[in-house]
Amino acid sequence: MWGLAATAGTLASGGLTDRFGGRRVINTAIVLAATDFALLPWTSAHLPSTVVALLVWGVCGWGLLAPQTHRLIAALPTAAPLLTGLASATVYVGVSAAPLVGQAGMAYFGAHWLGAVGAAFIALALVTAEAAHAVIHRTPPAKAVPSATAARSARRPVPSKD
Repeated sequence: MWGLAATAGTLASGGLTDRFGGRRVINTAIVLAATDFALLPWTSAHLPSTVVALLVWGVCGWGLLAPQTHRLIAALPTAAPLLTGLASATVYVGVSAAPLVGQAGMAYFGAHWLGAVGAAFIALALVTAEAAHAVIHRTPPAKAVPSATAARSARRPVPSKD
């Protein structure tokens, strides 16, 4: 179920990003995911609410990929391959670190409150997303730097053909 929801979130987020903009899609998905995780101590008590929580998690978690990629490419189109590679690598780092963080959260707060620990990290993601938006829109677009050869030839007078 989670995988199907993740696929649906990935497929739907591209169109939503085109229609509403990446920032709105990113922020909505993060707020819904944080709320979903914060409610896990209660929603995990019954199978139907657990299924709904897993569906929301899948849609929101994987629905972030398209608008995030769009944001990265729009911010610096000339570095698109590098940025998308780094973004993918960051997903793997996060997935790898999650069990360690989850285990520490369970040891400190107890397994019942693991969702609240996750919600706190997701809330930090919202702060980070908004900070990224502010930096991207505050920074003017990079200007092309002329090459050294072009700069030298611009200083030389052009010989006349007379």
